[in-house]
Amino acid sequence: MSRTNVFVSTILFFLSAPFFASAAINYTRVAPGVVIQSPFTVTVSVDSFSDYGFTPGVNLYYITLDDDYNPHTECFPSTQLEANASFDVPDGDPVKGVMIVGFTNFCESGDEPYYLEGDGMSTAFTVTGFSSSDPVIASGGTLAYRPEVTVTSPRGENYFSSAVPVEYSSLDKNDEGTVGGHPFGLSTTPVSVYYSDHILDWNHTIIDPADKTPIVSQLPPSGSYTWKIGDLTPGNFYRIIVDAIDKVGEIGEDVSDLFTIDLALPTFVVKASPSVVTELGKVTISVDPSEALREPPTLSVTQRGGKEVAVPTRWNGNVWEGIYDVLPGFDGTAVVSVSGVDRAGNRGETILSGGSFNIGVKPPPPPYIATPQNNSVAASETIDVRGTSRDDTEIILTQNGTLSYSAKLGADLAFVVSNIKLNKTISHGENILSVVARDRIGIESEPVVLRVSLNTKPSVLLERPAAQSVLSGTSTLLSAKVSDENKDPVLLRYEMLPLVSSGVSGGENAEWFSLGETVSGKLLIDTTELLDGQYLLRAVGSDGATTTTSSTRNVSVNNQLPSIRFDDGRRTVVPRGFATVRGSVFAPDIPGSRPTITGLEYSLDRGKKWSALVASDGTYNSFEERFAATIAFSEPAEGMHEILWRATDSRGFRVVTSHPVVVDTVPPKAPVVLFPENGSFLTKETDEDPRKEGLQFTARGKAEPRSIVTVTLAGRSFTTEASFDDGTWKQALDISERGEYEVTAALTDAAGNKSGKTSVEITYNTPPQIVFLSPKEGGGVHGSFLVQYLIKDPDGDWIRHDQVSYGRAGGAPVFIIGDLGENSFLWGTTKLATGKDYYLRIDASDGVATSTETILISVDNGVPTIDAFSVQRTSFAKNGVLMASGSASDDLSGVEFVEYAILKEGEEFLVPIPYGMMEKTKERELEKKAEEMAARWQKGSIVSGSLSKKATWSIKEPLRIDDGAHRLFVRVVDASGNVSAAKEEHFVIDSTPPRFGSLSLSYRKGAIFPVGGRFTVPAGASVAALVSLEGDATKAEISLVGDRSVALERDNASGLWKGEMTFPEVGETSVTIIATDKAGNAGEEKDVALITVVPPGKITYREGSELLPAGRKTVGVLVHDPARDSYSSWKGASSLYGDTVDLADGAYILALPRGTYRLVVSGPSLTEESTEPFTLSEAQFVTVDLTLDKVKKESFWSIIKAWFKKKFSQE
Repeated sequence: MSRTNVFVSTILFFLSAPFFASAAINYTRVAPGVVIQSPFTVTVSVDSFSDYGFTPGVNLYYITLDDDYNPHTECFPSTQLEANASFDVPDGDPVKGVMIVGFTNFCESGDEPYYLEGDGMSTAFTVTGFSSSDPVIASGGTLAYRPEVTVTSPRGENYFSSAVPVEYSSLDKNDEGTVGGHPFGLSTTPVSVYYSDHILDWNHTIIDPADKTPIVSQLPPSGSYTWKIGDLTPGNFYRIIVDAIDKVGEIGEDVSDLFTIDLALPTFVVKASPSVVTELGKVTISVDPSEALREPPTLSVTQRGGKEVAVPTRWNGNVWEGIYDVLPGFDGTAVVSVSGVDRAGNRGETILSGGSFNIGVKPPPPPYIATPQNNSVAASETIDVRGTSRDDTEIILTQNGTLSYSAKLGADLAFVVSNIKLNKTISHGENILSVVARDRIGIESEPVVLRVSLNTKPSVLLERPAAQSVLSGTSTLLSAKVSDENKDPVLLRYEMLPLVSSGVSGGENAEWFSLGETVSGKLLIDTTELLDGQYLLRAVGSDGATTTTSSTRNVSVNNQLPSIRFDDGRRTVVPRGFATVRGSVFAPDIPGSRPTITGLEYSLDRGKKWSALVASDGTYNSFEERFAATIAFSEPAEGMHEILWRATDSRGFRVVTSHPVVVDTVPPKAPVVLFPENGSFLTKETDEDPRKEGLQFTARGKAEPRSIVTVTLAGRSFTTEASFDDGTWKQALDISERGEYEVTAALTDAAGNKSGKTSVEITYNTPPQIVFLSPKEGGGVHGSFLVQYLIKDPDGDWIRHDQVSYGRAGGAPVFIIGDLGENSFLWGTTKLATGKDYYLRIDASDGVATSTETILISVDNGVPTIDAFSVQRTSFAKNGVLMASGSASDDLSGVEFVEYAILKEGEEFLVPIPYGMMEKTKERELEKKAEEMAARWQKGSIVSGSLSKKATWSIKEPLRIDDGAHRLFVRVVDASGNVSAAKEEHFVIDSTPPRFGSLSLSYRKGAIFPVGGRFTVPAGASVAALVSLEGDATKAEISLVGDRSVALERDNASGLWKGEMTFPEVGETSVTIIATDKAGNAGEEKDVALITVVPPGKITYREGSELLPAGRKTVGVLVHDPARDSYSSWKGASSLYGDTVDLADGAYILALPRGTYRLVVSGPSLTEESTEPFTLSEAQFVTVDLTLDKVKKESFWSIIKAWFKKKFSQE
């Protein structure tokens, strides 16, 4: 069974009861439950350690807790298969598991912990110092949730060149619903950020600290961080790792997607088609970048003698492409320029080849290149380019767009460009050579582009393990140093070959097999998956083109080695120059053929010389042997003596371990007390358990590791042990009453030597707390300024003395006032020089401690000014929004606020009375009004330049005030409280919509009047509507039946609103007026008139039995003269209504003023007819219909006779 499977099955089983058992291990916790009282004891009994992840042959083990305190327990020999461990831990300690760890000689180098209870993730049980009568927390106790971390950037495919944007968030479920944070939750700065190039695939487990490099720590729970990239290797793949650790040590972790570093600038291969332009037209320019671009490249062309012209580009699926229109009059070589940004943000402008084309000239043919061939790989770093060209040319060679070479032709038209040194770092060693032929007038041929690569093999140097190493355990690290001059990413594969002599399966036909691949150079392997024996180890690196194999190393895999246990534990400490080291040697318990111990040696010179030891019984011939080695050390013997011990079993397998002897005859240094600090105050905020009386705190410090520290306070002594790794010690202390105390600490080392004492003086008292209310830090004062502050003592002590002073930077404080007994006073600053370098200070004492609070302030008696002020509009309807903006300036403190007040027109405006002036005024009514005015000022918004010399501001005020004229006053206030002079603007609120007066109609210039309350208009007639509206109307229209509307325009001469209307259809329609005033008030739609649309008058004639429209006709009007009682012709052309309008379909339109009329109608070949007299009481349209007859044809003479008859009858 693998260790992972053991962990899972154990966790599932352990959740059910405090007694746990499997096939070979038993674990009992004496105090059951999820909340237990300290101290408590656990019991472990085991048949064998070999099945529980222990390295075979371990000779020691210890039992401990997975918690915040990790109390040390004594180690037990692995032969002791049953052990009891007792723990006394602080109240409230959340225990996430009980572990057993096996090791050989040193606890630090032991196996991974095996959990007897819990899993190290959530709280298994909580320790309490109270009696067992306290209630037990149900459902498994208080869970210490692991923080949850999410990395949101980098995500996806990312390339970076100078900085990596890191974005993350973290949370802890313990913090949900708490105020001030849960004791198991997150602190204010719990986050650390790392990077790693060792993690290709993440299995969502906490990453080993050895595999991640710190970037920054103490970040807030959520946020972002821009990491300025240092010396990361381009081409390697990296991940960002974000850890959040909560207050009980739980770690949450998330990992970003892979990203890589790209520091190379993009380069370009350009090609123009056609490359020679013989007539005006278009040139297609392709741009092939060396790497993918973030955005389209910028492309431009400069013709000889012309200006640079930008050319838009687009992606055609293979390359970027632009179309250039050739300009006339600029023949010669046109130069192409390109600029582009790659995915990492690097901008490149280098054109490797094809940076020009020719217009109106014939270039020479391109040269012929004999060697090297395109896309070839060079054998050395220096090459020659050979070829031939036309006799009137010279050769120009450009390397990678920057370096240039030239060559002349020989008698045979051949050329050689010699000693071209290839660049092995650019573009992974690929060099681009552009070769052109240039004629005598400077015209260049099309380039011949050669891609020549200089590839270097990667270098692979095997680092770990060392030769002849014995590999064992589940996490053995293999590492190699890999480099590639081409900066190619190198894939490293570790391989092993079983040696025939070792007896490993495979025999003479054994082959190299792979242990795994990595790009980081490091690989962790599980040697338990390999058979014990001897192997060759090598590393094989490939850059995709070439492969390099490291030298091989002989290694052994042995997961069942002998073990050595020393009676003194990790080291032997003696107070003299010699020591006797005792212990036992054990052979591994291999079923069926357990070996025996054949020898034990020790070395005082790190393995150069070994001295054999005799077994205690005289002979090494059993599975277990005792030994006792007496070793004398040369003077000076003081100090630690590193001793190597080597045991060998009957198979020839050896184990080497270290067990030092420390000769310590010198008294140790006194321990360091880190907390509390000498002269410090301990307050109730320091109290670790506010539920108890007095003050509970933990003293801590550093001392010699494994020494016993004695701490004394108020006549009581306590002992604690300094940790074996870094010497950290802690001791819980308590104080019952406030006052001054001395804490002393001394230690006794492992050899019994005692140190001197370290003393720290402390005071249990909370000093007074001082808070400035006005001014604030960085604020300003002016004139007679009201200083306000708050002094309180958390302990409730009486403030015995306080004083306020001021000063300038670097100067001594100047006393202002003391023992005031109040929390405010007026400070006259008018005589102080203006400046921003003042400080204001308050000192307060409770008789035990004195507190000081100092803030930096400005003294500024200058008044800010309003530089600009405008309102967006000055007329508003109901519920309008007043908007104003402007700018202001202040020479010292800077503009802090903009304020505004709204007064009715005619309402008195009063400036505020300054502090200290109220009592001097005798006009109490004026004072009251000024106070009311001060309360009416409201804050606007500073748009830009807050607290700076120049600022812009804006005001937005929803209007909820009565109709009428109003004034808007605006002023600005600087950071010192100085108020500018107010400026004002006027505006009007009008919530009443415009009122309607009357409606009249006119035809041409004459009015049309209604009859019986409605107008009558013939279809097709165009009439004008004249409407009278209230004077503030700004917009009006008429709405007619059928969704028709007529816009009205105001006639400035008459003040009436006018619009033309035509009614195409017969019927009745209502006229509705809609009007809006300057304030935006819209009147309700109001029906103001009814119009009856009738057919116009029509003239017809008879044709047989049919009536046909008279297309050509004359409609005359005779008007009655009452004085003469006769009719005369109506002069329509000179009237307001004009002549009759003749319509083609026999209809006519005619309007007449009040009077009596007859119509006389005639037409060609038609009889003349007249109507009966009719009277119009008001000006009206006339819509009379008449039917005429056709005139019979007469002879010429009858017509002449009729004319003469008519003529003479008239005379």
